Amino acid sequence: MQLRKIVSIVVLLVLLTSVLAACQPAAEPTKAPEPTKAAEPAEPKIEPGELEVGVLWEEGTWYDIVQEIGDSMGRISRAPR
Repeated sequence: MQLRKIVSIVVLLVLLTSVLAACQPAAEPTKAPEPTKAAEPAEPKIEPGELEVGVLWEEGTWYDIVQEIGDSMGRISRAPR
């Protein structure tokens, strides 16, 4: 019986604390910082050239797929513009 009273009081205190915490006014929202403009990117100084793609194997299905992709990239880069 004594334990039941103690548990009831503890539950009541927890409930009261939760209600009081929920009734507090909300915090003032902070203003978002003004966005800044990014610096203009400089023109790249990399000269176009040949593209080499390395693989860890020299035969098989995956090698054939990588070879086809590399060949098609080479055809695209040599296409007239």
